[in-house]
Amino acid sequence: FPKPSAVSFDAFGTLYTPKESIYLQYHKIAKNYNIDVPVKTINENFGKFFKELQEKYPNYGKNQDLNAEKWWGKLITQIFEKETRDGKVPNELIKALLNYFTSKEAYKTFNDIIPFLTKLQENNIPLIIASNSDDRLKLIIESLKLNKFFPNENIYLSYDIDVAKPNPVFFDKILNNLSSKTGKSIEELKKNYWHVGDNFKLDYEAANKYGLNSILIDRNFETGFL
Repeated sequence: FPKPSAVSFDAFGTLYTPKESIYLQYHKIAKNYNIDVPVKTINENFGKFFKELQEKYPNYGKNQDLNAEKWWGKLITQIFEKETRDGKVPNELIKALLNYFTSKEAYKTFNDIIPFLTKLQENNIPLIIASNSDDRLKLIIESLKLNKFFPNENIYLSYDIDVAKPNPVFFDKILNNLSSKTGKSIEELKKNYWHVGDNFKLDYEAANKYGLNSILIDRNFETGFL
């Protein structure tokens, strides 16, 4: 098929994944600060308070005098505060978790990703990250040494754009910028633009409805298509 005009990727679950369960990693790090909370409880608290915080402070509190780090700090506090004897969560634990989860200590790239990105880059195909995430993702990309494929100007985050996939405005931003760089029309770019992701609704379906070629990565065979 024709050479892609560009290829964009979702990040978490597409390019990289936790080395082990996030909740297990929270559990292990908390134990270093004498806080022993069952993994199941962390899992339940994480889901509950993440949803509540997203409703109260959308987009990681960006437009409500918060930043992503403070937003995640609130989440960590809520996960653990009712599980401690005095209801207090050490600042050292919060900082440790914040630092850990922006590094290669917590995550790893999938085995097939680096060879694939290298091949695309060798063929001078623009590589883009298109992720519903906060700006701390850029630290993860750098720590995993993926920034050699994705310079900052090619990283598009819902946090920065103030809109998330599957909203078509998200892809509008990417295609408009790409059009300005290449001098090609958006319709021309769409024909050979590919988006790759692991979420059927947010990646595959959203890109397809926008008029892009889309590829669903279903590593855990969750969609039931195969």
